[in-house]
Amino acid sequence: MRQFYLNRSGLNIYCQEYLPCDFDNTKKYQAILISHGFGATIADCSDHYMRFTDNGIAVYGLEFLGGARSDSTHSQGSSLDMSIYTEVSDLEALIDYVRELEYIDSEKMMLMGFSQGAFVSGITAARRANDIARLIMVYPALCMCDDARRGQLGGATYDINNIPQSWDCPNGMVISKQFHEAVVDIDPLGELMGYDKDVLIIHGMEDDIVHYSYSIRAKNKAYSKEKSQLLIMEKMGHCVPDTVYDAVFDSINFFIEGKKELLTIKVIITDNEVIEDTPGRHVNKIYFTGYCDSPMFKGAILPGACDTQITEEGVTRLRAVYTLFGKDSEGNTCTINIVNSRQGQYFRPVITTDSKALAYLNDEACYGTLEHHDYGVTIRIWK
Repeated sequence: MRQFYLNRSGLNIYCQEYLPCDFDNTKKYQAILISHGFGATIADCSDHYMRFTDNGIAVYGLEFLGGARSDSTHSQGSSLDMSIYTEVSDLEALIDYVRELEYIDSEKMMLMGFSQGAFVSGITAARRANDIARLIMVYPALCMCDDARRGQLGGATYDINNIPQSWDCPNGMVISKQFHEAVVDIDPLGELMGYDKDVLIIHGMEDDIVHYSYSIRAKNKAYSKEKSQLLIMEKMGHCVPDTVYDAVFDSINFFIEGKKELLTIKVIITDNEVIEDTPGRHVNKIYFTGYCDSPMFKGAILPGACDTQITEEGVTRLRAVYTLFGKDSEGNTCTINIVNSRQGQYFRPVITTDSKALAYLNDEACYGTLEHHDYGVTIRIWK
């Protein structure tokens, strides 16, 4: 990890660089630039960086001028001077710096942001479309414009007919009338339009700060249908909890590698049975049902679905076998047989189907993610 500062308008922006452990300065690396949310700090994002460096990607983070909590910020600037557009300028300064590094492939730079940082990343991608290869937005704060029109920016409440010069926010930030004026009259989707490359949006159904419907509209109205993907996570709010952490970051890495989500399967656990519990060995069978409601296939899991989990010497092996029955995208009745097991870092489902429309899945290398819920799991299958 390397720390450095960038100067913009006479103020220093604190930045960090994380490089893969096997870094070779004669090679060219993909780079991902990560932006924190409103009132957060660079430390709130740095825990995620290893998920990318482990896959050979260089990671860059910044702390926005006046954009982090005053008790822990490394950057200069006052929050009273901060707005989403000052943060766009900060991010552009980092883009200009990173793209000139000799070991960075300037044609494979990516932006990723959380909440307000996601909105900022989206605006920046639209302005710098020629410089950004992919865009990832995690619960983007596209509600900011509506919040401003209601007098509720930053989680505070103020008189929209008599805007104060500044006000305190519940998270400890103090923001100003300038912050309000920057967003009150803009169309957030209009700010995102113009970026026509690959986009991944991830949002939680339990987000009580930014409703996930904002991300649905962004996916449908601002971005290409063919090049954009939206993942709605059930048990996720305005953060990434442990229950879906692996699924979120595995999905992001799959997206970076050019994979696309094929099937989303809702699994409902119905029973479990311990068939062996001896010293050093534990065998558990988990029975389940469920359904799939994806564009290419709609159907239900047939009876007999079972996940066999064998734990020996502290290592657990999983092998889920099940069959889906329903209709493919052409309306033809078909079955999809899935055998899912963990191989190395990822789940690797093997698929066989009698559908002509989905016949390519019989030879497809697929990957899976699991999101854990009270009732079972959501399985997403990527190719």
